[in-house]
Amino acid sequence: MKSGYCKSAILISFFCFFVLNIYGQNNNVKDHLSVQKKQVQIIKNGDVLVKLDIILNGVEVSSNKQLVITPLISNGNNKVELPPVVVNGKSRANLYKRSLVLSGKPDKSFSVIKATNKKVITTIPYNTTTPYESWMKNASVYLIGDLCGCGGSGEEYVKTLITKGIDYAEFKGNFTPSVNFIIPQKEDVKIRDEHGEAYVIFQTSKWDILPRLYNNSRELEKIRNSLQYVREEPTTKITSVSIKAYASPEAPYDYNLNLSKNRARSLADYVQSHDYVPAGILKYDGFGEDWVSLEKEVSADPNISYKSDILRIIRNNSSYDEKEQQLKNLARGNPYKYLLNNIFPRLRRADYRIEYTVPPYSLEKGKELLKSKPNMLSLEEMYQIAYSYEEGSKPFINTFLQAAKSFPDNTIAQLNAATANILEGNISEAQKTLEKQESNPDAWNSLGLVYMYTNDFQKAQYYLEKARDRGIKSAQDNLISLDKVKEQYKTYLREKTEFEYK
Repeated sequence: MKSGYCKSAILISFFCFFVLNIYGQNNNVKDHLSVQKKQVQIIKNGDVLVKLDIILNGVEVSSNKQLVITPLISNGNNKVELPPVVVNGKSRANLYKRSLVLSGKPDKSFSVIKATNKKVITTIPYNTTTPYESWMKNASVYLIGDLCGCGGSGEEYVKTLITKGIDYAEFKGNFTPSVNFIIPQKEDVKIRDEHGEAYVIFQTSKWDILPRLYNNSRELEKIRNSLQYVREEPTTKITSVSIKAYASPEAPYDYNLNLSKNRARSLADYVQSHDYVPAGILKYDGFGEDWVSLEKEVSADPNISYKSDILRIIRNNSSYDEKEQQLKNLARGNPYKYLLNNIFPRLRRADYRIEYTVPPYSLEKGKELLKSKPNMLSLEEMYQIAYSYEEGSKPFINTFLQAAKSFPDNTIAQLNAATANILEGNISEAQKTLEKQESNPDAWNSLGLVYMYTNDFQKAQYYLEKARDRGIKSAQDNLISLDKVKEQYKTYLREKTEFEYK
């Protein structure tokens, strides 16, 4: 049995040691110490790898205290303590240093942290190995958290199971992926828009804009902020500002249609005079009662009663005024009251859209906008920015990922982001995108790589051969790598079998 690392590093006269058969449950440690991204495996060279993120989320470590966090491998009869993480309070940090000097022994801790605040909030990436011993095959791994003030006062202790049993590491092929990114077409004219919804409240049967009424100032600010966002970049040219006003169905349809038109005109006049929008590019109209949105809102509401009856009325072929009366008559008017208070206010709105054009940008200007206004760039400009960096570098990958966010409906943007995720090691994220595009030839090389990484060699070969047959050189390179990975896999299976029968 191996002695604990902690005992060899810290003098008994200064510190409290672990008593592993005591299971305290003080909330200070238990509720604020956790583990994420845990990986505990027996790796190829015969060591046990323990890799995890230790999360401290508000553990109180006062000035004279010390928190020692130790991963422990144990099967009940045998145990190995791995190098601990030591968190010292301000006063204890100095005492810790002196104790090491007096002991004359090296510090075998994984890391030592000084608590600058009483409540410690940090993430500690923990990564270590220890030689494998036969009893570890059926052992479990625990995380011990011990907070003590010494002298027998205020001791807090917790033992948390990280994983039960230690498995042989999963196979990971050793190869360098050969990728291809799709070159987007240039945009002759870059047309962009900013849009949103403003819920401006009007007095009953009126259409005057009253900024101080309810939240009107905040709603009007939405339009102003969108205009400001576009105008902040002096190279843009606003070509159109449109306003579409809608009403809710609690009055005759013709009345609401006229009311929405008046309110659209009133809001357009307000925007023109207060936000300096030229009349020549300002468009507005009212569209009356928004029954399409009413159906969507009712369908999505989990709390509404008589939902199926309400939807049946909304979808029938009666006139809008007849539908409104049917809703009022349903279940003594109670569903209608719910609609009136909870759904109808969201129908009384003005949709606004600001259309503008932006010119082509230089590489340096494009990099500047990528940080602040990426949607003003074209996909082709983002591609050029990416390739101004080293392929596979963090800026290279991040540019393609940003392009996918800016162009969520663009297939090329999504496929390039999936390929970037492969280089980043985010295989599951890439797989989600690529499997939706399995009939797209542009996805086949990257899809083949995904299956190589997930050890589905049959599918990998299928898609790589399809990509190769379309003339994609990267696919041919990956097929050569695939043959090598298959041989690696045979070796892995043999070694794993030998290990399991030891």
